[in-house]
Amino acid sequence: MKRFLFELPRTATAAALILALFCAPVLAEMCFTATINGAQAGTGSTATGVGRFMLNDAETELTYNITFLGLSAPE
Repeated sequence: MKRFLFELPRTATAAALILALFCAPVLAEMCFTATINGAQAGTGSTATGVGRFMLNDAETELTYNITFLGLSAPE
């Protein structure tokens, strides 16, 4: 399987790198990271997001943590 990393502004990229470091010590599981911004999603939003996904050895369980910044809803 491949790791997918999409380009983001520097602060989000730094967050993705920090998450990637947390994946490094886990040798028995597969770790994936993903980042996204409004331009990639085609929305023009200034929001950004980073996700960390860990697949167990048996490939039967996926654990994830997703962090986002800059989301807003119309009032």
